[in-house]
Amino acid sequence: MHTPVAALAWEVWRKHRTRVIAIVGLVLGFALVYPKLCALADFDPSSPNALDDLTSKLLSPGDTGLTPLRVVRIVYFLFLAGGPTAGMFLTLLYVAWMSTFTDFNPKTKEPMTFPARLFTLPVSTPFLFWWMWLSGMAAISMLYVSWVYLVPQPQLHIFEVYQNCFGWMTLLALAQGIVWALAAWPGRSLACCY
Repeated sequence: MHTPVAALAWEVWRKHRTRVIAIVGLVLGFALVYPKLCALADFDPSSPNALDDLTSKLLSPGDTGLTPLRVVRIVYFLFLAGGPTAGMFLTLLYVAWMSTFTDFNPKTKEPMTFPARLFTLPVSTPFLFWWMWLSGMAAISMLYVSWVYLVPQPQLHIFEVYQNCFGWMTLLALAQGIVWALAAWPGRSLACCY
């Protein structure tokens, strides 16, 4: 690696390669397939009364009893109602965890330790902190924008609290602050410098 930024980017890619590919695949899958599934079910996710539309389709007057086909249909409509929001929630939560840059140390059994190789880079501790913090914020923002603008989100009022980018950025800042304090960021960085 020729620059510290390239080394840090490679560290993230090496450790989380399969998960990053899965996140990109999930966003693209929802962006390409979800609108077609909504069209098959005659469901409009941008409708202001999306939940009412779903319940009216599920509760037809002639249907009585619980048949296997009806169970599959209920699960299908639940997926249409909550799938994009659940996917967005889980991927944003994972990126927030990934942006803490901590590992499980099998030798000491500590759940949150920094890889020692991060502190052998020829950069200052403030540079390391700001790169980790800003790259995490950029990743959260890009993923959030991808979910909001590429995937049609159903208008369900129960999920509105999760559809706020600044809330996710605040969660990331708090998670990084707490995890880094518990993992002894200043102690680790000072111990490596002396």
